[in-house]
Amino acid sequence: MGALKKRQIGLAKKLVLGMVGVAVITYSTSAFFIFILAPFMSDYIPNWLFDLLTLLLGVIWSGILGYFTARYLTRTLREISDKMARAAEGQLNIEIAQIHTRDEFEILNDKPPDYDQSVKKHCRRHSVAYRRNGQTNRRIE
Repeated sequence: MGALKKRQIGLAKKLVLGMVGVAVITYSTSAFFIFILAPFMSDYIPNWLFDLLTLLLGVIWSGILGYFTARYLTRTLREISDKMARAAEGQLNIEIAQIHTRDEFEILNDKPPDYDQSVKKHCRRHSVAYRRNGQTNRRIE
């Protein structure tokens, strides 16, 4: 956690800022519709219906903005988990690039300089041992 304090921006702060951003955009747009556009629309649509539609559109807009904000904030986690899944399947040629997100994902992604090589070496060693063990088990049967 000490490394995160140097970076000053954590995932929780990013989530809060994202939610505040969505709220500001949604509420300011709704206020514009209700306070500025509503008087011009009163001849065409009842005020209660205009307000209801404005609030409904605000909910939909919040969902759309929230979706894109969540996708943006979790893209690094998706990249890391995809690479880990591929490595678990035995694809040892995966290189995990350094990321600079200034949050917990960067800490999760930080690794010792020789990590990639040591993982490959460890997997090869266990792969050879597994194949030998499989051949031994077939001889016993």
